[in-house]
Amino acid sequence: MKTAKQSIDLEYKGTKKRLNLRTALISLCMFAFVGTSAQTGTVTVKLRNASVKELFSAIEKQTSYRFSYRDAEIKGKGNVTISATNRELKQLLEGELSKLGLKYAVSGNKIIVTPAAVAPSAQPKKVTGKVVDANGEPVIGATVKEQGTANGTITDFDGNFTLDVTDNAMLEVSYIGYKSQELKAVAGKMLSVTLSEDTEVLDEVVVVGYGVQKKSTLTGAISSVKADELVATSDASIGQLLKGKAAGVTILSTSAQPGGGLDIRIRGASSTGAGNEPLFVIDGFPISGSSLEPGGTGWYDSGSRNPLNSLNPNDIESIEILKDASSTAIYGARASNGVVLITTKRGKQGIKFNYDANITTQKISNPFDVLNAHDFMVESNKMIKEKWMRDNGVYPYGNNDPSSIGSSWTPKYTDEQIAEAGEGTDWWDLVTRTGIVHNHNISMTYGNDKIRSYASLGYFKNEGVVENSSLERFTAKINLDWNINKFLSTGVSYLGSRISTDNVQGGNGEWAESGMLMTALLFDPTLPVRDENGNYCEMNDYSDLSNPVSFKDVYDKTQKTRTLINFYLKLTPIKNLEIRTSAGYDGESAVRKIYMPHTFKKGSQQGGQAVINQNNRNDILFDITASYHLKKEMHSFDIMAGYSYQQFNGDDYGMTGRGYFTDAFGVNNIGLGEKRPDIGSGRYRNVLASYFGRINYSFMDRYLLTINFRYDGADKFGRNNRWAFFPSASVGWRVSEEEFMKGLENLSNLKLRLSYGQTGNSNISSNAFSFYDANRRYPFNSNENKGVTLTQLENPNLKWETSTEFNVGLDFGVFKNRISGTFEYYRKVTSDLLGWRNLRSWNVVSGISDNLGKTQSHGIELTLNTVNILTKNFKWTTDFTFTRYVDKWKDRSADVTLQPWEKVDDYIRPIYSYVSDGIVQIGENVPHMPYAVPGNLKIKDINGFDENMNYIGAPDGKIDEADIVYLGKWDPDFSIGFNNTFKYRDFDLSIFAYGSFNQMAFNESKLKFVEYSEKMLEHGTNLSAVVKDRWSSDNPNGTLPSEATNSTMGADCWLWEKASFLRVKNITLGYKMPSSVLGKLISNLRFYINIENPFIITNWDGMDPETDSSGKAPYPNQRSYSFGFNLEF
Repeated sequence: MKTAKQSIDLEYKGTKKRLNLRTALISLCMFAFVGTSAQTGTVTVKLRNASVKELFSAIEKQTSYRFSYRDAEIKGKGNVTISATNRELKQLLEGELSKLGLKYAVSGNKIIVTPAAVAPSAQPKKVTGKVVDANGEPVIGATVKEQGTANGTITDFDGNFTLDVTDNAMLEVSYIGYKSQELKAVAGKMLSVTLSEDTEVLDEVVVVGYGVQKKSTLTGAISSVKADELVATSDASIGQLLKGKAAGVTILSTSAQPGGGLDIRIRGASSTGAGNEPLFVIDGFPISGSSLEPGGTGWYDSGSRNPLNSLNPNDIESIEILKDASSTAIYGARASNGVVLITTKRGKQGIKFNYDANITTQKISNPFDVLNAHDFMVESNKMIKEKWMRDNGVYPYGNNDPSSIGSSWTPKYTDEQIAEAGEGTDWWDLVTRTGIVHNHNISMTYGNDKIRSYASLGYFKNEGVVENSSLERFTAKINLDWNINKFLSTGVSYLGSRISTDNVQGGNGEWAESGMLMTALLFDPTLPVRDENGNYCEMNDYSDLSNPVSFKDVYDKTQKTRTLINFYLKLTPIKNLEIRTSAGYDGESAVRKIYMPHTFKKGSQQGGQAVINQNNRNDILFDITASYHLKKEMHSFDIMAGYSYQQFNGDDYGMTGRGYFTDAFGVNNIGLGEKRPDIGSGRYRNVLASYFGRINYSFMDRYLLTINFRYDGADKFGRNNRWAFFPSASVGWRVSEEEFMKGLENLSNLKLRLSYGQTGNSNISSNAFSFYDANRRYPFNSNENKGVTLTQLENPNLKWETSTEFNVGLDFGVFKNRISGTFEYYRKVTSDLLGWRNLRSWNVVSGISDNLGKTQSHGIELTLNTVNILTKNFKWTTDFTFTRYVDKWKDRSADVTLQPWEKVDDYIRPIYSYVSDGIVQIGENVPHMPYAVPGNLKIKDINGFDENMNYIGAPDGKIDEADIVYLGKWDPDFSIGFNNTFKYRDFDLSIFAYGSFNQMAFNESKLKFVEYSEKMLEHGTNLSAVVKDRWSSDNPNGTLPSEATNSTMGADCWLWEKASFLRVKNITLGYKMPSSVLGKLISNLRFYINIENPFIITNWDGMDPETDSSGKAPYPNQRSYSFGFNLEF
């Protein structure tokens, strides 16, 4: 190939300096690294607050010229900020050096720089102009800035601007969604600037199943959350960060412990027996949705964990939430509950390092208040007296004279004991603490024309607010992409993590097995921590509660390791045809070790107990897809077809030993126990094979059509129904692109979408097959013998749940997208519900897995984004989401017998109960409650039954099941999320809140600590401080029922409460250091403080309406204070 001699022409003093061939070739090699071309006389220079020397160095790297200057003459000339692509060298030098008071001359290959002559001070000149878009419409709020300075303004409502600038100034005009423009400032002339749309911004790309797609051509319902929308907090999981960020997604915490579990629902929960968790896909790999949690001792519950804990939120690039059938059908049998696509960061051009760190302190936000020692004694005596009066019919509970009763009541505590009691032992304070969170992340991105990579290391440790609770995580992430040649590319995504947790002993709903927190609330406050012999004080023999502080002696740790790796190979044999194959592995192992010592009551009862349980999970994935793009004139086709094979493997084993003469060995010598250890193990294997495809068609980028299908086969279903077909179709109409809409100057975007399709739910175990249990023991000839028995019958016809969904959506934007959003409406019917059918048989096997009934759901979703204020130095934006869904029954199984108050098409999770009508007062006669005594809860007589058990529609003078009515439902009527972001110069402030409204919940804490107070007195356990406002003979104005309420029908109806709440989740204040004070190596430095969960607005009378759960004294929510910084260099 012949190479022509090229030159750079500076045209200085009429002399042309030309480069010879040798120099041009050397320069060409240098330019390959910076992407500029010397042959055309242009250079590319991008500097920020750089020195003059750095400017010269950047030019020297791209040309054969060398700069000659005196240091003293360029010292103190200021910094250079420039972004020039393929600019003429002559033009660049003249423009930049003149700003610095310098001039240049060319001699051979030298550029000689000297100070320019001092000119008389120039007076600023006034320039005016107007900024319009391609249609001639004014661009409101466009930034007009004198290049290289902070001098600037914004356009008014007519697009006009006025600005005072210096001689020879260059103007830069910019606006969101448009390409920036540069022009020379000319005084005395009305400048006209036309901004063109930046298609890269307007056509934002979002991730869809097995590919990406322009947002403007989407026809499905997809919510996208980018990395910069995820606030850095003390949470270990991205699930917490998503709360309130996406319409149609409801996320509630089931445990506030470090790495605690979440209840994530996309468009409600229409399944009644197969789970409602969405499918999570990480970089193209569908992962198992449940957290790998080995079992414990059987006595205590350690709380739920989040399966996404192994993923570092700092590695996230974007999260797409697929909601309707058009978006999710490509995932077929696992998509009826929605799909969450998590895309991690990948390499970018150039090299950049990032270090992010924060430290957080945590305090319990709303601790539960129980009686101190003094009040405990007073209330205990009061209850004893009230019980004696009721039992003996003494006024106001009867007409008996106290003197006529043989024995008087005896107080448990004397007046002297009460006077000396004081506060007593604060057990809650002894088992809680200030939590600390450390979070450190370092990452690197690198890229050139051939290789792009992203690598990160993360460390996270959360020492929880409860003793013996913590989570420590190490993560490593590597993403590598390699363009081998124009036909072939390959890459890999790797995620490695190790998580260690200290597990606090939680309650399991049983009184005797109350965990550390519940025990701390229940334990007698009059007792010290230890007795005179140094042993833990225990309550009377009737109580099975362990001393709360003794829980700290229990060793309970879990360690999880995970490796998720996915390789791909992409071949482009011809133009527009792409064949991609990938192979991946997701391996996870979790080992839990527990030792309950003799100092712990439950451990002492077992003679010391040691447990080791291990669960392993190994999933293998193979995918191959072929996609083809065809564009001809106004028609565009994108066709994709593929095959997927995924294998799910798992095993578990465990052993438990008891009876140890010493606690010294802990779990390290299980065989040392008096009895042979109990040993168990198990294994499973399932396979899912799939064929899938998608067709996208666009006409004029205005009329859109998408067709998806998936054909799934799974071996976990009956042999007659292992394969199923899941299709979907959707259309879109970009109304704003029509000619008849062009006259609506304030309309930026309007798109109508319709979709219809089917998806499946296979979230069950291998329930279609017969099961045999080999662990049964039978007595025979005075010996215990092991045997095998049938425990489950095969159902060859068991098949998938199928959801059929219709969706209509509207995307809109007005005032140049200053206001934009999305509205969705959907209806869904889920049929062939997976469940358990009871068999009318005396056989040992009493049920079988089967498809039962139908449910129906509908809802609306709204996303609204606004730019409220936009000035030169200040910007205020608001993001708002609204979600409403209703889940109901459509058909019930034939073997279901409804209660009289239930309906066939009832809510899936309704709440029925009696209705309270205040408290029975002294002297009050309640005809329909003849046995009621003062202080009892009064129940409303609402209805009655006739002889055929039909409602009579009127009170019948008694309390029975006819008086049970609908109170509400567990699901909220609607939920919201909203975020306000304020930016002023280098400061930023964001306030994020979310809420859930009109759901009901049962206040288990009140049940145990108020209503069961008389029963608790028998155990000697503590009570809630609110019992001081309970009705009694000497407190007839009390607002709470008396301790005797639990003796009447429907007495717990008052414990159903509205659990609505509005929580301010995060308040974050940040400051970005000005580039003028940063060194040349640092490109960005931002400091921030964050307050998490500063307050909640709710009428719920408990610790927290989001985390309170039945019978387990939930891990308390925390208020957190964080300080952190982000450094880029």
